[in-house]
Amino acid sequence: MKWLSCRVNRVGSALEGQTGVVFIELVDLATRPAWPGARWFTAPEVIEREVLATGLSAISTRFRVDAVLREPPDEYTECNRLYLAAP
Repeated sequence: MKWLSCRVNRVGSALEGQTGVVFIELVDLATRPAWPGARWFTAPEVIEREVLATGLSAISTRFRVDAVLREPPDEYTECNRLYLAAP
């Protein structure tokens, strides 16, 4: 797993079967990003609410986030930690 400094473009939930799934769209802010453009990730069920709240806070404050992503950070892999970071 790897820590990355990112911008949150979008965050929200969707129903999949009987459980909710939280999706978050991140942009890697590194000089050499791990992926081009924006990419969607999911949150593990145990931290869905926290990821949703942190993502919404990042969008409303325009703060960046520090995210822990499974490697390789392919689209729809899990975002295991998400922290709001001051500018």
